[in-house]
Amino acid sequence: MKKTRILIALVLCVLAVFALASCKGGSKNSYKMTKVDMSLEDACAKVTEAGCTPVVVTIYDENNDDGAVLSVGEFTGKADNGYVTVAVNDLSIKEKVLSQPVAPRILPKESYESKIFEKISADESLKKTFESFYTLKDAATASEREVDVMKRAYPITNTEAVYVLDTGVSAKELATIDGYIKEKTEYTAEDMFNDYIAVGIVPTPNENLKSEVLSADNCEFEEIEGGVKVTLYNGEAQSIVVPAEIDGKPVVTIADGAIPQSTLHAFTTVSGLEVIEAEACSNAFGLLNITLSDTILDLGKDAFENVLFTETDGDFVTFADEILLSYTGSAAEVAVPEGIRFVGAESFLENEALTKITLPEGVQSIGNAAFKLCENVTEYNIPSTTLKICDSAFQGIRHITALHIPDSVIEIGNYAFHESNDVVEFSLGQNVKKIGDNAFEYLHLITSLDIPDSVEYLGNGAFLKCKEIATVTGGAGLKFVGTDAFGEVKWLIDLAEDYNYLADGILIKVGINEPEIIVPAEVKCISGAFNGKKKLTKIVINDGCTAITKSSFTDCAKLTDVTIPASVTYIDAGAFDMGAFANMTFHVEAGSVAEQFAKDNHIKFDNNI
Repeated sequence: MKKTRILIALVLCVLAVFALASCKGGSKNSYKMTKVDMSLEDACAKVTEAGCTPVVVTIYDENNDDGAVLSVGEFTGKADNGYVTVAVNDLSIKEKVLSQPVAPRILPKESYESKIFEKISADESLKKTFESFYTLKDAATASEREVDVMKRAYPITNTEAVYVLDTGVSAKELATIDGYIKEKTEYTAEDMFNDYIAVGIVPTPNENLKSEVLSADNCEFEEIEGGVKVTLYNGEAQSIVVPAEIDGKPVVTIADGAIPQSTLHAFTTVSGLEVIEAEACSNAFGLLNITLSDTILDLGKDAFENVLFTETDGDFVTFADEILLSYTGSAAEVAVPEGIRFVGAESFLENEALTKITLPEGVQSIGNAAFKLCENVTEYNIPSTTLKICDSAFQGIRHITALHIPDSVIEIGNYAFHESNDVVEFSLGQNVKKIGDNAFEYLHLITSLDIPDSVEYLGNGAFLKCKEIATVTGGAGLKFVGTDAFGEVKWLIDLAEDYNYLADGILIKVGINEPEIIVPAEVKCISGAFNGKKKLTKIVINDGCTAITKSSFTDCAKLTDVTIPASVTYIDAGAFDMGAFANMTFHVEAGSVAEQFAKDNHIKFDNNI
């Protein structure tokens, strides 16, 4: 423990002097620190002997033997005492340092830079408090070596006071110092950004940082609905730009773990990108400059995990001034700060103290489980700028009575409003395209539903157990309706025609129970419609049908003869009873989705269609 404390103190001693050096001119001279004078090899040995986890290298000149070299190698969050600043005053070795998995930052998220020392020195009461932790010296009483270092690094005179850290400070005292800095100074992330630019450790994108645009030459990608998903970036650029297209196809998603390098400092997206998945840039510890386009619908949990330049605004932890990472308070009524565009995943998860939430205009996306199980909330708003309400965003908030989705919303995620039991007033915005699985399950008090013509996709169980809905209108734009989208709903139960549709071509219920059925020509999507048809032995699906959803032909024990045309491009894995596959024969077209489905599930098939 004693060795560990000495090492911590040693680090801060170096940082204190470096602080004075870095921001007053950014000198590139070689500095010898008074308290630290050992070789790289000796320093590494000392760290190992002390039982500390290797974290970061601090180098001051090209010989690698001046300054505090506290460790080499591993960086990824294993250090008990946080991250140490990487100071590179000799820019000739900057590339060598950047090849290490390092980040230019101290944790916890505040820094002992010159502005802090200036603020402390200017405040007599604060300075007095700090005298128990720092030795206050003037140049006349400092050692000759100390004066030499400080004069070369910082323009002082013999009458100016300078701070030299007392190396006997304890870990507990260091935590107290950090608390004072946090509470008593106004040092910001912007200040730190400028400080590091001055010393050359964080180059600015428009000057020293060469940007690389993602392309087929430097990244791997796969085709998905709507465009391509970038799955891996293979380059080493410190600045990445996500373009609108790769190989002529729209870039719509950045995948989980797609940007693996730790040296990323700038990340820019252009219009068109919709999703940045969880942990997409999780190793970008030193990420500072970020530009996110106005088309992004979903910013996954920890998409920028481990970023070190976060800021605290009261009880809100934010990144880049527009991403809310977490809320740490316990207030009953909470107003999210202006300027926030992305309410982060799980940022208020299971906060039982909340009763009222106010989100500012400008919010673009409400993240996965952002307010999930905030069970005492009785009032919240959805800003008119919101594009997507992500999975489980408001799940389990039971005590609101009115729910009106604004026209700005394009997509509503799975379970987004699941168990909003007390909702009586309900409406959907006129631009919603996709409603996810079980999004509004258990809204059992609403009595009618108007589906805007903009809605193309209605997920499994979207309005499951909304039992009192007696009328359903609209939905002219629907292309897909999942199984049990209206399970246990009065409107569906009361449908009594031979073939019952939700809008044009969406077959949602079949009233007849015959052994052989030819599906009507107008059917575009079969949505669970034949579930439980115990007499059914043969089904001929019409040419023009495009989708067969989950449970469409389950509990059809006698079904053995199935004809599926090439127009069907989606067959849910649970569309048929798997246990009945051995007795089935599929009649399909060569090369079709249905043929592949038969192959994948070991179903007998032929091309007699």
